[in-house]
Amino acid sequence: MEVLSLAGQSIPVATWDRLLLLKLYAGGPADLLDAHGLWAVARPDSDAVEKLRKLAQQVGLGPEFAAFLTKQVTPHE
Repeated sequence: MEVLSLAGQSIPVATWDRLLLLKLYAGGPADLLDAHGLWAVARPDSDAVEKLRKLAQQVGLGPEFAAFLTKQVTPHE
């Protein structure tokens, strides 16, 4: 989570990596398309991928993330 300030209000928002994990958790066809779109826009480097892999393991989404990675291109450096 990240907190943004807008018009004097603090608004919590999900970061792209947390949103991606939420989409993998939901697991529906539209959610998986959204996850692929997030990945394409974020273009994570290998460090970000490893950090996300560890987070996915911590929240019980390791297998889902591993399956997702098999459908991605090599991370950008």
